[in-house]
Formats: sequence, structure tokens, C-alpha cells
Amino acid sequence: MKKFRYALIALAVSLALILPAIRLIYSAATKKPTFFNADGRAVLTAQKPATLTVWYYTESVVNGHYHKVEEVPDGVAIAATFNGRDLPLSLDRSTTVSMSDGEKKSLFSIPASQPGDYVVEIKNNPGGIKFAVSVGSGVWAFFKGFILCGFGGAFFVIALVFTALAATNTFPKPKAT
Repeated sequence: MKKFRYALIALAVSLALILPAIRLIYSAATKKPTFFNADGRAVLTAQKPATLTVWYYTESVVNGHYHKVEEVPDGVAIAATFNGRDLPLSLDRSTTVSMSDGEKKSLFSIPASQPGDYVVEIKNNPGGIKFAVSVGSGVWAFFKGFILCGFGGAFFVIALVFTALAATNTFPKPKAT
């Protein structure tokens, strides 16, 4: 058993990196946004500092009718507040996501700098556009998760190499001086 100790250490490190990474990626991917098919107001709770992202669906089904829009029409008003204070909206058209419920594009990001309830309101929606607001750390959560998986995979490979060396008793011997 002593000859497998380095393999066990490398395996433990790989699991310590991979399991939280999987949890991070899964939680980021499965967070459900709040949807708006018409004018609406939603209260979203941030458990820790995060980013609120306002999305609009370029392809969606609203009230049984298929809608395809390229741009958000003029006149749609989006506002966000925290403790009654207006928050800045930063234009963010960096992300497009295609899923089974249609294609969505990011429109605005809103900094949620402290935990609490954030209010997002959409007015003058003509009714054919589906909006969504999500709370999260954005693409960064996926990036961190994939980095952790990469390091975990590297340690897993190291564990395999140490296991093979220990099983065959072919550890390099130190040179005598």
C-alpha cells in the first residue's frame, strides 16, 4: 500500500478539483431565469455579489404564436433597482445561447454588488418578445469550472502514471553519488 501513496494523493487532489468544478458548472447551467412575455416586474435575490443579465429571445413561442425578432423595438423600457435606488444598466450583447426553448441574446448586465433583493422592471413590451432575467456569475462560472476540471484531469493522469509505476515496480532509482 505504501508504494501507491503518491497515486492516492494525486487521485485525492484530482477529485478535490473535479467534484466542485462539476457542481459549479451544473449550478450555473441549471439556474432558471425569470421570464417576461409582457410588461412585468420581478424580484430576484442575489445570495452573494453577482451579475443580473437581461436576455431577449430572438426566437420564441409566446401565447401559442411563434415570434422571431432581430432587435428589441424602440420604446421598451428596462429598469433595475436595489433598496429603492436605480442601478446602472450596462449594454452587453456578448452572449447568444441556443436552447430548446429558443435562441436568446444578452441585452444588459446589471451589477448586484451586495446580497439582497433586486427589482427588474420591463415596460412597453409589445407582447411578441420574450424577455428573461437571470442571476449568476455569467460565463466566468463556466470558465472557472472548466479550469478546475482541467487541473483535476491533469492530477488524474498523474495518479494513473504513479499507479502504473507502483504496480510494475519501475520507479526511477536515485543515482548514487
